[in-house]
Amino acid sequence: VARLWFTPMPPRKSKRSGNQTLTEEETTSGLCCENVNCYRLQNGIQFCSQIGLVNMEGSDYASKTYWDQRYAEGKIEHEWYYSYELLEPIVQDCRKWESSDRVLEVGCGDKPLIQGFLGLGLSPENLAGIDYAKSVIDLLKAQQEANKYPKMIQLEDMDGCNMRYDDESFDFICEKGTMDAILSDKQPRRGIRNGVKLISEIVRVMKANGTFLLVSHIEVESEEFDVLMNEILMPSLASKEGVHWKIEAHVVNSGNEEEEDEQPRKRSKRAAEDIKNKYGTVYLIHSIPRKMTRHSSGSGEVSFEIKTYDE
Repeated sequence: VARLWFTPMPPRKSKRSGNQTLTEEETTSGLCCENVNCYRLQNGIQFCSQIGLVNMEGSDYASKTYWDQRYAEGKIEHEWYYSYELLEPIVQDCRKWESSDRVLEVGCGDKPLIQGFLGLGLSPENLAGIDYAKSVIDLLKAQQEANKYPKMIQLEDMDGCNMRYDDESFDFICEKGTMDAILSDKQPRRGIRNGVKLISEIVRVMKANGTFLLVSHIEVESEEFDVLMNEILMPSLASKEGVHWKIEAHVVNSGNEEEEDEQPRKRSKRAAEDIKNKYGTVYLIHSIPRKMTRHSSGSGEVSFEIKTYDE
C-alpha cells in the first residue's frame, strides 16, 4: 500500500496523440497551444481541448442536451459498458453488507446497476438511482409501471453535482462512466470543476463508513489518472472531516479468449461475450471513521493500492 501524493507527479511522456509534455521553457512561458480552453497541469502535462481530458470521440457526452435527446427516443438499450453482473465479485467483497444499507447510483442512465443490489438482501426502497436527464428517468418509471422494473426502487431526475439529499444519507454510492463523460468536456477546465463538484457531493451524502465505486476508462499510471487524483479526488476527499480514506484500483484483466474458454463461467453467455470488450479500472473509495482529538487535523490520511481484477 502506497500513500497517495498531495503534490503533482513529475511529468511523463504523453501516451496519446493530442497531448503534449511541455519543456521547462514552455511551462514558464505559458501554453504552447493558442486555444484558451487547453489545460496544463503544474507538472507540465498539457491536454488539448480538441479531445478533452478523457477522449470519447463522436458525441458530446459532457452535454445534458446530448443525453436528453438520446434517451428521448424511448427505448432501453443493451448495456454497453459494465453490468452489475460483471462488477458483482467486487461489490460483494468490498464491505460487510447490512440489509438496512442504502445505495445510490449517480448517473444511472437506461441500464442502472442498482437492481442488482437486491441480490445482496437489500430492500428495494433503500435503493435509489438519479440522472440529470429527465427523459431517461421517465423511461425507467414507465418500465416500473409496466412491471418490468422493481417499483420500490427510487428514481429521480437530479444532477449529481447538486443533489437534494441530506448529508450522510447513503452507505454505498456507485457510478459508471459519469466521471468519464464529465471529463470529456471540450473545455477541460470546466470538466475538472464539474468533476470536483460531483465527488464533493458524493462525499457529502455518503456516510462516514461508506464506500464509493467509480468505474472509469481512466487507467492507473496515465496522465488522466494524475488529473483524477491530484485535482479532483484529493481536494474533494479532504473536505470531509473525521475520516481516513482508502482507495483501491481494481484493474480489469480479462485474459485472452483461449484462457477464458478453458475456465468454467458462472456468468451468462451475454456477459461472457461482453467482458472481452471491456477495459478500464474499478476504483473503490472507502471512508473510514477515525477518533478525533484536539490535535487531529480536519482531513485524514489517504492510502492507495492496486489490485488485479481477474476475469
